[in-house]
Order: sequence, then structure tokens, then C-alpha cells
Amino acid sequence: MAATFKKLGFEKSPLQMTRVGLTYRLIDDDNSTKFTFGKGLNDNVQVSSPRRADFPSVIIFTENKWEEIQRNEWIWPHLEAFGYESALNMRTILLAMAAGYADMIESERAN
Repeated sequence: MAATFKKLGFEKSPLQMTRVGLTYRLIDDDNSTKFTFGKGLNDNVQVSSPRRADFPSVIIFTENKWEEIQRNEWIWPHLEAFGYESALNMRTILLAMAAGYADMIESERAN
């Protein structure tokens, strides 16, 4: 999991939000988006993306959030790459969100 985040350009956050999980961040301009996840496959996740209305911040994963993720052009393509068809779990969703966010930031920097 950590290797995937590093490959996507994230770094381990100096401020860890919990002792039972890890937080990785990606800094773009003045915004630092943090992805926090537990050590289990289906542990809760938190995505904190302040000042980014175009990217969902997930605190409580609900059916409405799932529908929002399915409509997000940056996230959905990555779900298949991270095993959506074989085993959908919180970790798969979080990896797809991280990859989508990294793509979105890279696209913005290119323009």
C-alpha cells in the first residue's frame, strides 16, 4: 500500500492522524490532500481534500458517496486497475481515489 502511494507521488504525512493506520499526502500549490487508512482491508478511510470542490472528501462512506465516486472521471477508471472486478473493498476504493487525484493534479500542472 505504501509503495503504491509513493509511486503515485504521495509522501508519508509528518502528522499521523491515528496510531492504527497511516496518512499519506499530496501537496499541490497551497492545498495538502491527505489519505488516511487503517491496516485492515475494510477499515474506514478518510480523505481530506480542503478547498477542492471537484474531488470528493470521504469521511463516512455511504451509498451516495459511492454513486459520486462512480461519476467522478478521475477515480472510476482506476477501480478496474486496482481489482474492482475481483474484490471491492475500502482499500481498493482508496487506491483508486489516490490514483485519480494524482492524475487530476498532474493534468492541472500540465496546463
